[in-house]
Amino acid sequence: IKSEGVLSSDKIKKDGIIDAHYAALAASAVKTSPGDLAITPEKKAEFKDKYGKGWEEAVADSSLFNLAQLQAKVVPDMSVADIETKWRAGTTMKLAPGLYVSKMEEEKVFVIN
Repeated sequence: IKSEGVLSSDKIKKDGIIDAHYAALAASAVKTSPGDLAITPEKKAEFKDKYGKGWEEAVADSSLFNLAQLQAKVVPDMSVADIETKWRAGTTMKLAPGLYVSKMEEEKVFVIN
């Protein structure tokens, strides 16, 4: 810790502090293709144990999507609220800090968020 203090909501908004923090998380969910994510071998093994399919297999057979890909290719007419509801209802696991994957059963796909 370099210093302590209080930040006003105006300062947080003006400097984009929250946006900068969440932008890094959003990049994985929206901008980065799952095959390009740096997932550890341990998490890939956990993925296979949990879902019965390997990470690379899911990438190769196009059943693993980021949120933007899901919306564009699988459920273009589904609302964001409905996607979130289905995503949360699925079997979910943590891949890294702020990075999760869930299996959307009806669509038979895995979605990074």
